[in-house]
Amino acid sequence: YPEFEAEVNYISDQKLHWKTTHKDGIVNEGEEKIFFKKISKTEFLINWIEEDGLTVSKIVNVETGDVNAFISYRDENSTRGEREGFMIQGKWTENK
Repeated sequence: YPEFEAEVNYISDQKLHWKTTHKDGIVNEGEEKIFFKKISKTEFLINWIEEDGLTVSKIVNVETGDVNAFISYRDENSTRGEREGFMIQGKWTENK
């Protein structure tokens, strides 16, 4: 992703561990319950809600390596249910 690097370890089909390192060196991580659906031969929709309410929904294409993610979060100043969101694009690689 443009502003940070994410490392995601899929522990099971119901749980993952994520770790992000911002370009300024700030590290965050957590373990989340996930929901996923295979949407094509090479694409998966993966969603989770973090403890602070941040929600991640992403489509991962395991053939091309493309990741498209929508992230939403609480924002008291928003006129859209006190939530805001944005899209980011990145690349996926498998580490064995």
